[in-house]
Amino acid sequence: LVKHFVLKTTKWLFFPPVNHTFQIQVRYEFDDKLHIDTLPFTINIKAPMRSSIIGAIIGSFFGYMFNN
Repeated sequence: LVKHFVLKTTKWLFFPPVNHTFQIQVRYEFDDKLHIDTLPFTINIKAPMRSSIIGAIIGSFFGYMFNN
């Protein structure tokens, strides 16, 4: 059995990076005994590249304007 998760956000431009830990529960049978274990799975979700590029362009524009 495989579970599939999709994480979505609507804030692509102002999305802050997130570090999230999922607790995955695994059930298995060995020697006719049911076992249950919990495994941590950490995922690092970064902002999209286009938001970093747009932020760099806007930041350089305003930096140039306020510097002069």
